[in-house]
Amino acid sequence: CQHHLEVLLDVLESSKAVCGEQQSFSSFKITGFTTPDLLYKLTEVLKGVGAAFLRHSVVLSQGDSQATDFISTLSQEIREDEGLLVNRVISRDAFIEITDAPNIFDEADSEKLGYLDFYQFRDCLMAYP
Repeated sequence: CQHHLEVLLDVLESSKAVCGEQQSFSSFKITGFTTPDLLYKLTEVLKGVGAAFLRHSVVLSQGDSQATDFISTLSQEIREDEGLLVNRVISRDAFIEITDAPNIFDEADSEKLGYLDFYQFRDCLMAYP
C-alpha cells in the first residue's frame, strides 16, 4: 500500500512539473487500488452524504444577503436548478438534527454564517467517522 501511495504522489508531482505555472490536472483509475466491493461501499457512503444534505438543506439564491462568492460565479442556468447541491446550504439546526454534533458544525462554520454549503458539510462529515 505504501508503494502505491508513493507512486501516486510521484505522478501528481510529475503532472505539476509538466504544467509549470498553469493549473495541473491528473486523472486516475482507482479500481486498481482496492476491491470492487470496497469501491461500491464508498460510493454508497458518498451518495448517502449527498442525499442527507438534499433532505435537510434549503436553496440559497444569489439574491440572498448570505450568498457565497462562489454561487455568484455560476451561470444563471446552474443557479436556477434547486436540485443541484451547489445551490443549497444547511443550517446549524438541521445539521444538529442529523448529527447531534453542534461542535462539529461550529468548527466547520469558520465564517460564522450560520450555514454550511455542501462542500463544507461533506468535508466535516468525512473528517469525523
